[in-house]
Amino acid sequence: MNQFKLNCKQVERLIPDYINSKLSDEDTKALIEHVENCPSCKEELTIQYLVFEGLNDVEETGDFNLITRLNARLKQDSDRFKEMHRRRLMFISLGILALCFVMFVVAVLLI
Repeated sequence: MNQFKLNCKQVERLIPDYINSKLSDEDTKALIEHVENCPSCKEELTIQYLVFEGLNDVEETGDFNLITRLNARLKQDSDRFKEMHRRRLMFISLGILALCFVMFVVAVLLI
């Protein structure tokens, strides 16, 4: 949906899909980045999470620790994106290193 930062209105529309795990990785990352820096949207996410997830889970499991579970899910998703970013950087670094090696070999052969 979005290659740029989300605004509050966009986040509000994406929250139900986030709760139901229906967002793309790109939208999930943008939503997490926004709610980490926007107390109003974090509160809206919390409220919707409590309504959508809470009622079902409390009835089924009796688990009332929903805020902790929401924060754990946000952290898990955030950590996943950080790991993906770290892997991309490693892949790019290895590619650059391989290119340098090839250039070195070619330079040695031309001398």
